[in-house]
Amino acid sequence: MPQRLLRPGIRQSKRWNRVGYFEQTLYIRIITLVDDFGRYESDPELLRSEAFPFGDPEGNPVTVPSIESALLTLASKDMIILYENGEKRYLQMSRWQERARSESRWPDPKNCKMLTNDSSCQQMKAPLALALALAPALAIRSNSVASLPGVCESIYAEYPKKVGKPDALKAIRKAISELSEAVILERTKAYAIARKGEDPKYTPHPSTWYNQQRFNDDPITWKNNSNEYFKPSSGPSLMSKEVDRVVREMNADVARESERDKADVPIDMSWISKAVKLPT
Repeated sequence: MPQRLLRPGIRQSKRWNRVGYFEQTLYIRIITLVDDFGRYESDPELLRSEAFPFGDPEGNPVTVPSIESALLTLASKDMIILYENGEKRYLQMSRWQERARSESRWPDPKNCKMLTNDSSCQQMKAPLALALALAPALAIRSNSVASLPGVCESIYAEYPKKVGKPDALKAIRKAISELSEAVILERTKAYAIARKGEDPKYTPHPSTWYNQQRFNDDPITWKNNSNEYFKPSSGPSLMSKEVDRVVREMNADVARESERDKADVPIDMSWISKAVKLPT
């Protein structure tokens, strides 16, 4: 397999920046798999084993539906071309500019049935047909609130805190409109794993987590409880110092009260009557 160069201009690409992190990761990994013509098989199970041999960053296996959804997203942004020849499906990178050093192992999309809205062929206009061809078992992505109840329910079921369900479902629908449902589902599962064993009172309500797009946060921060954000790089936290100060002041108050109580003990005055004879 020849070496591939990732051009720095990809950072300024609108198409690149309008897909989620998972789609970006899959796109880069596909670059390392394609031949000199930018072609490879688009079977999601094959891509999962070749592109993600060790799973996600947490060591969990990447799901086939997430691969299917990511392929659909990349195709809708004209980053890849999807096509089929007979019973096999293939992909080709859009705007591929590598110099061909040998014959391609995979068929030319011009001679095959297109599954995407290719800018050169324009053979398929309807994204619905692509969704049905690519992921028959996957809910079709849509911005419509009414079309995603099952997907939103599934994502909500994975979130580690079950409160405020109506607001949570609205927030999930909004998140799906910006990223694919597969990405939101995978990050929700990862967050639930990160929160295992942590204090649940520091787990935000699901509506807050999705509305603030915390699924885009660094996963390292997901395990932190709220008071841990007060910690400097070393030494006790600021909060613990404050607690210690208050406790010391309370102990000092208790000690002072104890001294006062000792001073208020009644004094035996009987010796006075014995020492001084009072007039009768």
